[in-house]
Amino acid sequence: MIKNTAFGEMVKDYKAIVDELASINIEELYLDYKVDFDEQFQNDMIRLKNAIILLRKARVAKDDLAARAALTCINIFTMRLADFFDYLKEDTLRLSNALYTCDMPDNYQVPEHYNFPRY
Repeated sequence: MIKNTAFGEMVKDYKAIVDELASINIEELYLDYKVDFDEQFQNDMIRLKNAIILLRKARVAKDDLAARAALTCINIFTMRLADFFDYLKEDTLRLSNALYTCDMPDNYQVPEHYNFPRY
């Protein structure tokens, strides 16, 4: 399985931002930036996929107990992923507000030379 490197690169940037700021300690953020987020995310996605496969197999076998267990697992793994992204959102907002005091114009567009896709 291909390992995602986006989170690893983000962690480097977040640590660099924290190093620039005297007002925030990395330990005060929600997420533990010593953890390998790429690996954690990959493992959670694998667990979620396996629970979804279990649900399908249990439904075909008409095994209500196994299906309920699968749904419980799906709930747990989606909550873990949701919490991860919620904490990431909170940390991102905190770093952004601490580092940048300029106002963001309503119609700001990232300059073309960054090759950032427009959504």
